[in-house]
Amino acid sequence: MRPMTEISYALAGAARDGVQSLVDFMTADGGPSRMRYRLNRLWRRRSVRRFVRLYVPALAVVGGLVWLSSNETLYHAVEERAEAMRATVAQRPEFAISSVEVVGATSVVESEILSRFDPGEDGRPVSSLDVDTAALRREVERLGWVKSARVTLMPPDAIRIDVEERVPAAVWRSAGRVTLIDPAGAEIEPLAQRSEWSELPLVVGPDAAENVAEALTLLADAVDLTPRIVGFVRVGERRWDVHLTEGKVLMLPADKPRDALKRILLLHRTEGLLDRDVTVVDYRAPGRPTVRLGPSAQDRLRELRDPNFVEETDA
Repeated sequence: MRPMTEISYALAGAARDGVQSLVDFMTADGGPSRMRYRLNRLWRRRSVRRFVRLYVPALAVVGGLVWLSSNETLYHAVEERAEAMRATVAQRPEFAISSVEVVGATSVVESEILSRFDPGEDGRPVSSLDVDTAALRREVERLGWVKSARVTLMPPDAIRIDVEERVPAAVWRSAGRVTLIDPAGAEIEPLAQRSEWSELPLVVGPDAAENVAEALTLLADAVDLTPRIVGFVRVGERRWDVHLTEGKVLMLPADKPRDALKRILLLHRTEGLLDRDVTVVDYRAPGRPTVRLGPSAQDRLRELRDPNFVEETDA
């Protein structure tokens, strides 16, 4: 409880006591009195009783706070006294946190959360009166593995923290950093090397993380090529290149990249396109797709274009 709130409650209590004394005076039995008679008649009005009981204490509180704020020395003295009283109560053993339950987190994340409740430098345990559940929730959600959290304080000495962890979806490489990310592109944790999560797809480029959902959709469409996909490279912050084993590259357009990939896959199924000696399949202009031949295919093409070339045949 904040010091100013404690002061407000104290002033409100004093005001209520004063109002009650006035009510007792006006309704007390005793000898006739012109003043008492007039006050008694006035008190019978519902609007008067409502005003005295509701608004007089509030006005007293406001007046008291204004008076305290105008007297800086007295204000600080009352504030320090109230804070000291709160600290004394908070340090009582019955308010010390003795049980923290973390639900939905792996052991590593759970250990990081529980470390927030280690005793301070003075050896005193965390008090439940010092726990700000909203601040604690924000602190837990700053952990890379935590997608969302809910903190519940169960007085006097227990806390329950429900955690929803992020699901790793890809490895993001950019500016020399390798980072584990979730399907929305949120960073989970830095990696020393890509091989730590070799089973996940690799996305490369400054804006690859924020567009990872599109890359994951392309990966799902290319089930037949999954073992051959090395990674997805974001080009010009607008489109993807799909890199395959053997150095092959599928250049997809910025618009409707899924349609272009499906056409390439159809050519592969029907013509064995990606099993041929090609290095690049350029589908950036879907109406004019092109392929770049590998060294052996280029040599063979030159031979076929040579007018003096005669292909040997078996006799």
